[in-house]
Amino acid sequence: MSSLAKRRKGDVTVRDETKRLKSEIKRLKGEIRKGRAQLAEFRRTAADWKARFREKHRLLRQARHLVPSPAVLETLLPTRLAAAQERARRPDAVARHRELLRIGKRYAQAVEAYEAGHMSNAQSICVGALKFWVPLEARLPERVARAQKQGLPLRVISNTREVASGRVMLDVGGNLGRTAIPRVVLGDVEIAYAAEPHPENYDCLVWSVLENGLAGLVLPDQVAISSRDGTATLLPSRFAGGHALREPGASPENKLTLEVPCCQLDTWTEHLKVNLEDVNFIKVDVQGWEPKVLRGASRILSRQHIAWQFEISPGRLKRAGSCLEELLDLMDLHFDWFVDLDKTRIESRLAPIDQLRSRLSHLESGRLETDIVLWQSGGLRSGQS
Repeated sequence: MSSLAKRRKGDVTVRDETKRLKSEIKRLKGEIRKGRAQLAEFRRTAADWKARFREKHRLLRQARHLVPSPAVLETLLPTRLAAAQERARRPDAVARHRELLRIGKRYAQAVEAYEAGHMSNAQSICVGALKFWVPLEARLPERVARAQKQGLPLRVISNTREVASGRVMLDVGGNLGRTAIPRVVLGDVEIAYAAEPHPENYDCLVWSVLENGLAGLVLPDQVAISSRDGTATLLPSRFAGGHALREPGASPENKLTLEVPCCQLDTWTEHLKVNLEDVNFIKVDVQGWEPKVLRGASRILSRQHIAWQFEISPGRLKRAGSCLEELLDLMDLHFDWFVDLDKTRIESRLAPIDQLRSRLSHLESGRLETDIVLWQSGGLRSGQS
């Protein structure tokens, strides 16, 4: 090949390479422009999320200031306990204690055991200024430690004081007295009637009342609250707060069960001669049995001045033979307003009942739970005009 031909071929190769490099540079510039656009979008998104975080943080700080701190309530317990013990020595409290001794066979038995010092199947623990008895189980040595760790539900108590104060409260699912006793001591209510079906829990509840010197102020009854009067099946749990009701004869988990007396909430309050005009607050924590409680409380639900607190757990509702939808339907039927006590929620505390399902959508997985407070307005339902 001549030198001229070689030179021309080399020129073609250089032009092709130059053209290819220019094309590659153009492509890279396009990639850079695209990357810059993506970076700008990322920065805008990051700025948006940062602004949202700041706003949520501001709302959370604001909510913390709006709701009393549980630590404040804890500091009040020692002096308030002494004042409550003085109230328990008044003639009206003594009369209530004696009347429950007369009509409540199990109450009399538990009181007799306490006075005789026969509490070998339980252990006393101190939670702040208060003392509680916890049922012992040799196979479950962690039961006492768990009860100690749980402490008192002071956050929930502080979050519900707007609607819970008054003369009388009903504690449905009284357990060991973790709610009824501090409510009375703090002065939120004067008298608390507590229904607890599990026999060992019930004994410890009575002993806790006596240990704190509150006889006649906290009045425990061994009964399960349900949609009918008769008996129910109680499925024991590893821990004192987990015992769950089932229909008579039902034992889907193939475990040992207890037969316990049960009655409607209406029947129970009639039996104890509770003046419903004095009742301002009802707490319900019954491990999925909440729909049954509501179905047996038509007379009480007609009293529009009473606020209700419920623990809601879709998983427990399902295991009890119900579902979240059934409970929400009943709540929608009987109440107008609610507050979700989930501490992670930062929306407005007060919400109309027609927002209940959307506010509780985070429970759809069935693994979560929350407490809510509901009440009636006494007028038009929310959303009506």
